[in-house]
Amino acid sequence: MAPEAEDVSNYVAAEAAPALTDPGSVRMTPEERIAALTDDLHTILEQAVESPSHWQVLLDASATLWRYSGGNVALLMMQMAQRGTEEPTLVAGYKEWERHGRTVLRGEHALWVIAPRTSRVQQVTLPDGTRQQVSPGEKLPRGAVDDGKKTIIVGWRGQAVFDVSQTQGNTTVGTPHHRRTGGGRR
Repeated sequence: MAPEAEDVSNYVAAEAAPALTDPGSVRMTPEERIAALTDDLHTILEQAVESPSHWQVLLDASATLWRYSGGNVALLMMQMAQRGTEEPTLVAGYKEWERHGRTVLRGEHALWVIAPRTSRVQQVTLPDGTRQQVSPGEKLPRGAVDDGKKTIIVGWRGQAVFDVSQTQGNTTVGTPHHRRTGGGRR
């Protein structure tokens, strides 16, 4: 007899590493937060690889939270289950919720995902044909041709987000990251 999807989902999260059990009660440096998120992600994915039912739960959640990577969906599911709440449905940052007429409820603790840390650089081609990145405003090397600015990933950071169940305000139709099946943005 196969376990119910909800039971498997709760099991996946409950068995995950406890590093982020209550992120609101412990102050972490950005490096510590990324390390904890990464450790938790490894644990969740190891369990999913060992069990097809766990993998299916993660795939189902990824279909709903299509804007987020599979790894971040797994982290969100784990954190929501550790808090004893339902699976995440609509997820956005604090300011994004405000832009959509919703506010985060007082006392709610953020969910954490892994997000890129970016930097804007200017790319140039040197006379010998090699490419080099220069910080904006920095003097270009002699004979270099400006190829324009581009954004690059320079590291990773923890990003605080909130599920719609942690907010109040306007109805959810048209809010950020609305389910594809629910009539929001497609």
